[in-house]
Amino acid sequence: MDRERRFIYFRIPKAANSTVSYAISNIETENGDSAGAYKSGYDRASSLGFLETYRLHQRFFLFSVVRNPYTRVASAYLDKIQGQKRQRTPVARALGRASTAPITFQEFCAYLAKGGYRDDVHWFRQTDLIPCGIDRLDYLGSVETLTKDLNAIRTQLSLTSETGRSDWKHGKTGASSRLFELYDDESRICVFETYKQDFELLGYAKSLDKNDQPPLRASMA
Repeated sequence: MDRERRFIYFRIPKAANSTVSYAISNIETENGDSAGAYKSGYDRASSLGFLETYRLHQRFFLFSVVRNPYTRVASAYLDKIQGQKRQRTPVARALGRASTAPITFQEFCAYLAKGGYRDDVHWFRQTDLIPCGIDRLDYLGSVETLTKDLNAIRTQLSLTSETGRSDWKHGKTGASSRLFELYDDESRICVFETYKQDFELLGYAKSLDKNDQPPLRASMA
């Protein structure tokens, strides 16, 4: 939340979160490799006062950027599970494994389907991370149309092309190019049923072969 520029960005991990934070930031940092530096310089929405909350839409430009759930789950797996990040340990424990033991993508999807999607923000349902509801947003962008959406968001925030940043290069997993390598029918069904709320409310197609297409709804403006 930025009171001075009057916006609230509902961040969705594994949905170009670092790229968007970087692109809208007016924070200068000496550590150019730290995405956290571009996320930690803002107030949390939990600091909103009563009147700010009551008149949320009138006081702030509300926006978020979402991603096809199939690709988002694949990216989370490649980054956090295969990448041996700290988020891996609770998943391994839930599966009865040693923290460094191999975890297949199918096992990860089955873990999410059994309620594991609630265990970490990187695999929460995206719609649960927008507590005001997507119908209250002024703009809803998507990773699939990110260049267009970032331009629209930066225009709204009065960021010119000279002052705004365009992309965060670190930590990308290439998940969109590996979907058919990772998914089989069982894991696809697991992800669709687990994130059905996201598919339906965000307008993404059930079929995996349409993943490279933007969502079936137009961005809000």
